[in-house]
Amino acid sequence: MKTVLYLVKTKLMKKLLLLLLLPVYSQAQMTLENTYTRSRTLQVVNLEDVGYKYISVDTANNKATLHNEDHTVWKSINLSVPSGAMYFGITCVSTKLFNADPLVEFCYSYYTTGSATTYTTILCDETGSILQTLNDTYLAGPVRFNGKWKIVTTGPNYQNRVYSVPGTYLQVKANAGQNDAELSAYPNPATDAIHLGYKLPDGIHTASMDVYSADGRRIQSYQISHQYTDILVPTGSYAPGTYFYTVQAAGMQPQTEQFIIR
Repeated sequence: MKTVLYLVKTKLMKKLLLLLLLPVYSQAQMTLENTYTRSRTLQVVNLEDVGYKYISVDTANNKATLHNEDHTVWKSINLSVPSGAMYFGITCVSTKLFNADPLVEFCYSYYTTGSATTYTTILCDETGSILQTLNDTYLAGPVRFNGKWKIVTTGPNYQNRVYSVPGTYLQVKANAGQNDAELSAYPNPATDAIHLGYKLPDGIHTASMDVYSADGRRIQSYQISHQYTDILVPTGSYAPGTYFYTVQAAGMQPQTEQFIIR
């Protein structure tokens, strides 16, 4: 009899404990803070003497906007993208990387299509003033080399250039210089299938991978994991030409790699 009462009592206690825990679990959920409706991508940047900001880009109106943590607008910058050109990406957002003034500077890229696809990267400041134009360049990224910061750019036909800069750069992660994904596509050029390789930085467990045609159309999207290092993509339906894939996630700089389908 005592054994039966003990079992009944134990079951009742378990049920009571479960009922007490249910409200706790039901409250453990994500709460929407804000929706950015006109932004192709949303990044987090770490600005010297200012701190963390969101940055969004309205590609329809060619405008970059820096937002505070509460999502209010901090600064808006008009981008000089020529008529007929298409915005491609924004990198190197900083207040001390390129010069000693307190203005926000950054690089953004655009491309034009026609008989040939051309890419241009612009270095500008928060007033919209163009500080430098890099032709045949679709990606610029900061890297740390022997204690100094440099800008490494990528262009068509695997052209990489290295530029020295006078200042310093703050990244989102504490491990400065280590929050870039490593991308490599093989075989490149490809015909029937291609491996889109990647290596996510330490601390980044998931990311998104988007494949774009040369005219900026998104062809495919994938969710990728740090547990793997590539995705095998059948390309039999791809028209011959140049394509790009981009890997991005909160806490890392978006990275882009080019591949060719024959």
